[in-house]
Amino acid sequence: MVTQDRNNSACPDDEIATILASHVSFRQAIEPDVPLDQIRAQAEAEMVNILRCFPGNKTLDTTVVMSAWLCILCLVDDEVDKMAVAPGQTLLKELALYAQNAELETQLVNPICVNGEHERVRWAFSCFCRHATLHLPATQYKALCRDISIVFWGMIDEIIFKSERSTNLDEYLSIRRCTIGVNPFFGLLRGDRGYPNMYSLVLSSIELRTLTIVVLHNDLIGLEREVASGEWMNYAIVSATSPSEHVQNQLTKRIKLGITLTAERCNQSTKTLMQDWKAITEKDPGWEQDYALALLVFVAKHFHAAKASSRYKQISSSVSRY
Repeated sequence: MVTQDRNNSACPDDEIATILASHVSFRQAIEPDVPLDQIRAQAEAEMVNILRCFPGNKTLDTTVVMSAWLCILCLVDDEVDKMAVAPGQTLLKELALYAQNAELETQLVNPICVNGEHERVRWAFSCFCRHATLHLPATQYKALCRDISIVFWGMIDEIIFKSERSTNLDEYLSIRRCTIGVNPFFGLLRGDRGYPNMYSLVLSSIELRTLTIVVLHNDLIGLEREVASGEWMNYAIVSATSPSEHVQNQLTKRIKLGITLTAERCNQSTKTLMQDWKAITEKDPGWEQDYALALLVFVAKHFHAAKASSRYKQISSSVSRY
């Protein structure tokens, strides 16, 4: 039984069942050795998050593809995190190039014959591309692949930023706005509602502020876990750390400063977002206002989804690796 909170989506029960069945089938294709009950639980959690964050989708196909992209995004992110720098970069480059050429016929690998997580990630992404072609018009599919390739190229930049322990905050935000993988969702949202990909400067600003706020929300919510694991890619950690400051007894002081700086940047971005929203509402009602409202809804819903997600919770009380 789907445990979706009906207040979070206008999607009827029969449509929810259709979306879930499709997403379960997709997950079975990429993880044929995982028990069905486990696959169903993971598929349901991903679907529910999409229904909550994008409650206004007009077609089931959009929600199906969004759910699959959420799955792939988390899979790639998790697997790359386990890899050394060079193998991670190699895998991401392969995925980015695959996405750029995904509209071409590609020989897929049988998952039963695949050995190692590296190959399974390639297989999973090729399955995603095939899955998306079944649910999207060709023009939307190609646009999605372009958006996804940009995410993977950005992940390579993130590996470099992390390995160098860079403290450039503008570069950090530029990279993370890309690698959180939200732009493909926004592209799917525009395609679902028939919105053009060219729009006003104020709407571009709303997109930018939305991405910035989501990055900073993720960083604040996941900070405890990331301090414990020694993660570098967190605004609170990067903003309060100079290259010479890695002494353990300074950690608490630095993190407190980092939290303050992150909250200030988030609050400023939110203030600008609301100013841009006011500017949009003063124009004639139209698609830009509808799209801007969908982005504001996403910011609010994503914050609550992230707070509830196990991805942002500390997995143990182990000593920090800083």
